Amino acid sequence: MSSEYKNKRKTHTNKYITEAFWQLYAQKAIAQITVRELTQRAGVNRSTFYSHYLDMYDLLAKAEDALLEELGQLLDYQNQEQDPDSPLETIIDYYRRNIDKLSMLLGPTGDPAFASKVMERFIPVIMDHLGIDLNNEEAYCLLSFLVSGVLTYLAGWYHREKLFPPLENIHSVRRALIGGFESALSEHSADTERLFRFIHFDV
Repeated sequence: MSSEYKNKRKTHTNKYITEAFWQLYAQKAIAQITVRELTQRAGVNRSTFYSHYLDMYDLLAKAEDALLEELGQLLDYQNQEQDPDSPLETIIDYYRRNIDKLSMLLGPTGDPAFASKVMERFIPVIMDHLGIDLNNEEAYCLLSFLVSGVLTYLAGWYHREKLFPPLENIHSVRRALIGGFESALSEHSADTERLFRFIHFDV
């Protein structure tokens, strides 16, 4: 059996397990998901599961890392290409495309540590985009508050059964940002044009 075939088989197995995990995670908290029901849904045996993951929490961590890695690549590419558009546009667009998974992680039965992972991974990217010194603790805290608030807002909208249209939802976020964060961040940013685009993002 060639190594290429083994890698493809491993990739497909991971995909089946991960898809089964998200289906179950949509129905119950991770502590209530058993390896037995997951492997039955995924069509694999227990030994196969344990050859890929230590336990259910290891599976959760790797599923989260895969989501963060994909968004990180989008933001890194945006910075490398000197794209002047707001990183918030990228984050919100990515959220909309992965709304079920991200809302589960940020919701009441989700992973409390996931929001911290988001902050640690992306706040430095946004600071670099805005020309803010990475050692500027005040700006870091402001941006953490901002991004955390946006994600929490979107998760709340999702879990409250989407009581108003998503585009109206995004415009509400933008109005809140223009109301105060633009002024608060202006003294820290070395690129006022990018700061303007960051706050006044388009959708």
